[in-house]
Amino acid sequence: MILSPLRQPLAASLLATVGLLAGCSNVGDGNKPESLRIVLVNQGTEVVEGVTLYRCTRSSLVLLAQFTNGGFGNYSNRARWSSDNPAVVRVSNFDEPVPGDDDQFFVHGTITPVLAGASLPADPVARTATIRAEYLGLTASIDVTLEDPTDLRLLPENQTLAPESLQVYTVTGKIDDVELSLNSNVSFALAEENDEVATLNENTAIITAVAPGAEPLQLNASFDVACPTPTLSVPVPVAAIDTLELRREEGFSGELVDDTTELYRAVARFADGSEQNLTGQARTLFRSATPTVANFIGSGTLLAIAPGSTELKVEFGTQPDEEENEPGSVVASAPQTLTVVAPLLTAISVTPETATIDALTTQAFRAVGTYDDQRTQDITRHVVWSSSDATKVTISGGVSLNAGIAVSRTNEAATVTLTAGNTATNPTVSDTATLTVVPVEDEEEDAGGGS
Repeated sequence: MILSPLRQPLAASLLATVGLLAGCSNVGDGNKPESLRIVLVNQGTEVVEGVTLYRCTRSSLVLLAQFTNGGFGNYSNRARWSSDNPAVVRVSNFDEPVPGDDDQFFVHGTITPVLAGASLPADPVARTATIRAEYLGLTASIDVTLEDPTDLRLLPENQTLAPESLQVYTVTGKIDDVELSLNSNVSFALAEENDEVATLNENTAIITAVAPGAEPLQLNASFDVACPTPTLSVPVPVAAIDTLELRREEGFSGELVDDTTELYRAVARFADGSEQNLTGQARTLFRSATPTVANFIGSGTLLAIAPGSTELKVEFGTQPDEEENEPGSVVASAPQTLTVVAPLLTAISVTPETATIDALTTQAFRAVGTYDDQRTQDITRHVVWSSSDATKVTISGGVSLNAGIAVSRTNEAATVTLTAGNTATNPTVSDTATLTVVPVEDEEEDAGGGS
């Protein structure tokens, strides 16, 4: 059974302790603990014989006491935890400091992989530790076996940065074929600091580019737990923008139907041919020359307001300050002409017409409108989506990248009808699609018996 990475500071630990003690209402009237069991955090009271802990992560165990009346109480914070092989896995008794902050500690039952090396021993016994918890003369134990994540990466791997731009870096790895962020177990640092080129916020893993540098800086991400690759590194080149492009949404052609939107991007191109997406940056400004025809209502989101034409462009950098006589550092894109039209919507087509997914996963749907002048346009963000059974499947709408994404909410078989319609231009037009949901086996139950 896979444990999720868990890292809780002192304040959270104290609050958790108060809640746990308050919840132990089984004590009194002769009722007392008669047995202990170690379970997974947030996994109820099910008995678990063994668990898998992935290196590069931390996870947490919970000690439950079963009382003579059949009830349970959480005694994680009262027990004494131990590992029979701390060279493989160690366990916290609220005495293991959080790296970088000696005033905060991991909660009782937090388990940390210790066994180092580029690969793990083939024999599971050599990478297994038995974790024990003792309380009031009672003892419970559980075997914890180490496995390795795959495809460890520090992303983005080779991203050129424009001066005044920000870039978030993330360490990812695949655990049971699911890609997860591992930043909570990583410390970030520049191999050589140079504040004239770029600065690093070590807490957020955000680099702020300042000015072009002769050579790229190097960002290191080092794990504070045992990991097959203890440190990952990527270059961080900072270069002047060669050209700035206002990039249209794919499938759009320069004409936009009234009361719909188009998502534009601000893309910096550098002399070496590489690019950086600057759409959401604080220094990025989208402009419409005639905002009564079409105007940007968000970072790159253009709303068509009335028939007519307007010129669009995007700027990046510090705007001029006339009062302070500061020229600024703005780079601007070439202008683009947009025409807003107002045809009548005559039909909607939803694709795919049918789809089958596993329970608790998603499926994207697209709505395309056909108009009385024979043009077509993606209107996924401009229809009202609905589900015939929202208790099992929901579908998102609105001016959002999530529009048209259906989500299976339960691990149950279902066949639902999804409808796109009720548009402002013609509320009588709609279309449907059918989504079939197939239940999946509970992998945690299957894996709960061992490593």
